[in-house]
Amino acid sequence: MLESRSSIKVSVENTRITVAGRVYEAAHVLVVGARRLAVTVENEVVKVNAEFDELPETKPNEGDTLRISRPGRKYDSIHESSISIKRDSNVVTARGKGLIIKFESDNMRVTAKIQDREKLKGSKLRIESTVEGSLNVMSSPFVIGALYFPGEVESTAVLKDDNITIKVVKAG
Repeated sequence: MLESRSSIKVSVENTRITVAGRVYEAAHVLVVGARRLAVTVENEVVKVNAEFDELPETKPNEGDTLRISRPGRKYDSIHESSISIKRDSNVVTARGKGLIIKFESDNMRVTAKIQDREKLKGSKLRIESTVEGSLNVMSSPFVIGALYFPGEVESTAVLKDDNITIKVVKAG
């Protein structure tokens, strides 16, 4: 039997952020403690869909930064990172605790870095996670960001037909 859970949705399209129907504008967004994350980067456009179990706290931070976080949670600190990585041609697999995925867009190309060790380049990046994670993304004047998954995870990154697809799931 499937478990039924309602969720609060957060979406980002460049500088336009929607949190449970309320609209904000910010060039820099922190999404902390989301239950699920989906990120797409293409042609210097970033789109994010995040889900929370309850209404997240939404507060402006320094400058043009908006922080959206699980209630009572300020930031994810990177305390421990123990990741093993394997690469086979255009496939990168990572497993362990404290996974970090960075990305940036330069004109028509997107670069994804896994744990600052493995790099993939393509015209489009799609990241999907079904585990708790956080995102730090800046969409103006250029697109750059990082995702952090504090728990035990497995990820698979595939470069196919100039598209990068990364899936992050609970290790098991």
